[in-house]
Amino acid sequence: MADAVVLATADIHVDGGRHGGTNPLTGRRRAWESTHAIWLDMCHHAVDISADAVVVPGDIFLNGWPKAEAVEMIADGLRVLDDGGVPAIVGDGNHEWIARQKGHRSPLEHLQDIVNVRVIIEPELVTLPSGLQIAFVPWPRRSELLEPDEMDGLSPLEIDALVAARAAERIEMLGDQVDPDRGPALLAAHATVGDAMVGSAKRGSEMGLAELFAEPVLALGDIDVDPWQHVALGHIHRRQQMGDRCWYVGSPDRLDFSDESVEKAYSLIRIPDNGGLATVEAVPTGARRFSTIEVPSGADTASLELLVPEDVEGAVVRIELAPGSPVNLSSEVKRLFERAGASVASVHAPPLPRLRSQRTVVAEDASPIEGLEKWATEQQVDSAQLERLKEKAALMIDSLTPVGAESE
Repeated sequence: MADAVVLATADIHVDGGRHGGTNPLTGRRRAWESTHAIWLDMCHHAVDISADAVVVPGDIFLNGWPKAEAVEMIADGLRVLDDGGVPAIVGDGNHEWIARQKGHRSPLEHLQDIVNVRVIIEPELVTLPSGLQIAFVPWPRRSELLEPDEMDGLSPLEIDALVAARAAERIEMLGDQVDPDRGPALLAAHATVGDAMVGSAKRGSEMGLAELFAEPVLALGDIDVDPWQHVALGHIHRRQQMGDRCWYVGSPDRLDFSDESVEKAYSLIRIPDNGGLATVEAVPTGARRFSTIEVPSGADTASLELLVPEDVEGAVVRIELAPGSPVNLSSEVKRLFERAGASVASVHAPPLPRLRSQRTVVAEDASPIEGLEKWATEQQVDSAQLERLKEKAALMIDSLTPVGAESE
């Protein structure tokens, strides 16, 4: 066969976007509509270029109990692919198991009646009519990979390590099934790989996932190997390459402010028929814009209007007021941004920091006047004012009745 062309995305979370409110014309959440539009654009692109497949390694929904509208939004794109003759391979991520009752089927199984859609529930190697071989590994679950007695006496970390080892064995078994004479080979998985990085400009540092998550963590060396010419991963929303052939595809839309400065894209993968490594192009998406606006102290109506960017229409913004800003400023700045077409997620005005009161420490046998003099020195009270305070204090002291005098 000729070189294979695959489009890949992951962590769509079509019903997971936050902020933006409801579109009054459709009754649907604007966040859902944004992700739906991106998904449709990708599917139309796949048809336009006659892609060999579209692959979605997990987390299509926010949880395992999605609303019917969310299921239909994903089905809209799959029907576009079906009409265009492009196969789609989709499978469970960890989110498809959230809120999913025991014994209930994956929500993805609602989609498998669409022709050309292959729903993967257990690790499987799929060979398409074109000869393209796609191994798909859903989220590794301990209840699937381990027997109950195997976990006896093991710590949670040891159990996660054993689950990761079993998942690596499954991937190796799928690799053994690949026929190099049949066509290119791609591995798609929803998993945590230890070499992946998370971080943002706000955090100021990057940390390895193995340091953050209590879940099965696969070693990069278990997947960045032949026969895979490309590895498309889901689970981490930050797009990144690891090793020679492994990519976290990243989420195609911005779901909340943690994605504010992150560029969003899906992968256009070209896999050579000669067994070499694939080339990967990041195709930018029309992801929602998130923006944080900081309002300086002392801002008034005139200066507020200057803070509203010209291109703010359609953006989701959060507004950070200066500490101690007046209450009426919140509603005023919100009106300005909404009038410009932005969706205001929040307006936050932190209180002024409370200064910790300083206590004057005096000797136990110090007189009241001596204590007053020490306090005045620490507070930098001028000498004239101190003399007036001492005179008033002396009068107050003289007027006090000594303890026990009334009983005499």
